[in-house]
Amino acid sequence: YVQAGNRIIPGSSTVHFDKIAKQRIYESIDTAKFSDMKLIKEAYFNLRFKLGRIPRISDFAEHGSIDVSRIFYKFKSYHNFLIKIKDKDYDVSFTPAQERMLHFISQKLTTGMRARDLLVLQALLDGHHDVITYVSHELSNSYNVELSEHGRINLINVMTNQFGVKAAQKTFEDSVFIESSNGCYGISQAFKDALENSNFKAQVQELITYGLKQFDDKYKSNIYPNTPFALYEKYTYEQVCQLLEWPQNEVPLNIGGYKFHKETKTYPVFINYHKADDIQDTIKYEDRFENPGLLKAISKNKRSFSSDDVQTAFNSDDLGVAMHLFMRKNKDDEESKEFYYLGPIHSTGQERAKEIFMVNGTMAVELEYQLEVPVRDDIYDYIING
Repeated sequence: YVQAGNRIIPGSSTVHFDKIAKQRIYESIDTAKFSDMKLIKEAYFNLRFKLGRIPRISDFAEHGSIDVSRIFYKFKSYHNFLIKIKDKDYDVSFTPAQERMLHFISQKLTTGMRARDLLVLQALLDGHHDVITYVSHELSNSYNVELSEHGRINLINVMTNQFGVKAAQKTFEDSVFIESSNGCYGISQAFKDALENSNFKAQVQELITYGLKQFDDKYKSNIYPNTPFALYEKYTYEQVCQLLEWPQNEVPLNIGGYKFHKETKTYPVFINYHKADDIQDTIKYEDRFENPGLLKAISKNKRSFSSDDVQTAFNSDDLGVAMHLFMRKNKDDEESKEFYYLGPIHSTGQERAKEIFMVNGTMAVELEYQLEVPVRDDIYDYIING
């Protein structure tokens, strides 16, 4: 499960569980802490003993060990992990700026959810100058992806540390990899200086190679048509904002369940299917599946049929607005805060919706959405069974 990430029982299975046993399995998955220090160290030393050396990042996947992203999540970078556990054979040291760059690349880019950010880094290591133009051509020729103007701005903002919210920009203040000169973007002086350290350059190269392999293995052939997402893979709020090519990330509070982004004409919908008993009445929405292909979802409170966001949802197909559904079972995932991508959705219109009153008396709208792809049986069963 740690490696697969999104499958309860990978592949075909003849194992059957009664309802109580299945519920206990689901609860264990919900509350498991895959970034637990003990679990990570045990996996590391088992692999180290097997190899007789410090494992490379690629070794974890090749030898069926723990998902190395758990190390990135817990320790910021593989380098920092090796320092923390005091492996006697690891004597590499970096400047604080280099460590923050490794932290940024490890946590933000190596997921492999898209190739372009990693291609920029590779182009910089290879000595290219006008890297945005170079990567644009590479995306078109090798990935059949056209870099739009929104995509160009988003990519530049990611690689200059302007995409994240203010707190993240401060955390990764040194993670500016490109800068503008004579109308084009090339390597920043800070990154150029950092690459003078051969160990640092080697670790950046290893992260790029790992990230691009992640893209090839997990996402490339699974991207849903005309979207940047892979069906049933899991995404955080930030990753959704990045993949939808928004110029800046939005804090979850500002998204509040869904957000229409006017410039990119995208409208992600985020749903916690099972609500906690102690949440405020104003956000205790009764979202529910009618069947694997039909969803009833409640708008934000203080909304009516005439509200702009509701009208945009009703008329999204006519307006050319792309609505995407992201769902998690509940908020028990205390680590990565990820949602399953369940594909594009389409409102069935105002005639199938109704205005309702929340528990506290404020008005909201119950909308109906048709999913382009009915939810796969195992994911559907996992989500709806509380």
